[in-house]
Amino acid sequence: MNIDISPLWQWVQDQLALANIYMQRPAVQRQVIAIILVLTVTWLAPRLLDMLLVRRERALRAQHTPGDADEGAAAIPATPESWQERLLRLVRAVNFVLFPILALLSFQILLGYFADHGWPYGLMQSVLPILWLVLGYRLIFSLGLTFLPPGSIEQLDRRYLRPFAYLLVLFILDNIFFDTLGLGDFVMMAIQEFAITFGGIFSALQIGLIAYIVSWIIFAAVHRVLARNNAEPGLLETVSRVARYAVLALGAIIALGVLGVDLGTLGWITTGLSVGIGFGLQELFANFASGIVLTFERSVRPGDIIESQGTRGVVSQVGMRATVIRTADRAEVFVPNKELMTKPLIALTYSDRMARVALNVGVAYDSDIDKINEILLATVTRHPLILTDPEPGVVLTEMGAYSINFTVFGFVTEFGDSFRVKAELYQMVRDALTQQGIQIPYLHGQFSVDARTTA
Repeated sequence: MNIDISPLWQWVQDQLALANIYMQRPAVQRQVIAIILVLTVTWLAPRLLDMLLVRRERALRAQHTPGDADEGAAAIPATPESWQERLLRLVRAVNFVLFPILALLSFQILLGYFADHGWPYGLMQSVLPILWLVLGYRLIFSLGLTFLPPGSIEQLDRRYLRPFAYLLVLFILDNIFFDTLGLGDFVMMAIQEFAITFGGIFSALQIGLIAYIVSWIIFAAVHRVLARNNAEPGLLETVSRVARYAVLALGAIIALGVLGVDLGTLGWITTGLSVGIGFGLQELFANFASGIVLTFERSVRPGDIIESQGTRGVVSQVGMRATVIRTADRAEVFVPNKELMTKPLIALTYSDRMARVALNVGVAYDSDIDKINEILLATVTRHPLILTDPEPGVVLTEMGAYSINFTVFGFVTEFGDSFRVKAELYQMVRDALTQQGIQIPYLHGQFSVDARTTA
């Protein structure tokens, strides 16, 4: 690869020579000295005031806190905030915006002084837009510190305020360098067939900052939508970050196009990498996409009781790759999300948590069937957790080899109660049949607990 940076080096030398010529002019020297003095004085003044305010604040805290003054400075006062402390807090908030205010006032005075003496002042005027930008930024930050919850303004500053301020600075410099000085088409570096221009670099930086701000907006929007759908924290964070990275990647591609990179060639490279990654990570991406569908469709939610491929348990987490099911013996089974999307899934508590408790009971052949029906129905109805709507029932299901088999069933409101209710009903049925002198020659199979949804 042939990289030619000679234009950049020549431009740097030219600019240094030009700057040397400019600095030899008295009009330029006056403005440069004025700018340095104003910025230095107005920057140091708030720093000195802040040091005095911090000392005063520590002294006030030491008065309200017993013991050593240093220890009291780090402690939280037990007494309510005094008027002096409130005044100090207000003064510190004003002090935060003092630098741009003092600088702007000083420059306005100097501009009037230069104009009265007929001296040029264009260089000083070019500093004013940046100072106005700093003032606006600090005002917004101060208001955020005053009215927003602690920690919120720092996050907003990192994600939106500071990048937006940098973007405005680039726009201001864009106007100075390109509209005024005409440096937009200057070639900074040549690589093979394409050249990187000064204007292209600025445009690429602007697009990058815009993509950065938009990516956080997309992140917050996706995060909020998933949170409203009760998505798991792990999946919620992952999907939000992937959406943000997708916006950043799009911004990077556009920025490369602005710089002059051949997007056709880049597209072929990206396609080749995508095919290779697709074959290698096919299952991973399928599970990830299935997890997103499950989250939005809400067919599987944390707390639901499901049965998949013979595994029954409570859904504890819908993750990026797999869904975690906790079984009755507290074992955690990781089921790939793709399995839940493509294979049969029994959702025992999808629309409600009502469950059917069914018991299989066998009695001797010489028993009175009508009497058995009456005893079993009365017994299951007597349990306090069995609902009257839907009604419980008794069904003769089989003429077995050793017994007449019945299924007695009832419904409970909460699926988790069905196991305990089943055990209690078995004991109640056994006691009721024994008291009536009915023989139980064979207890047919095992009990079963099924779930049924109601309209």
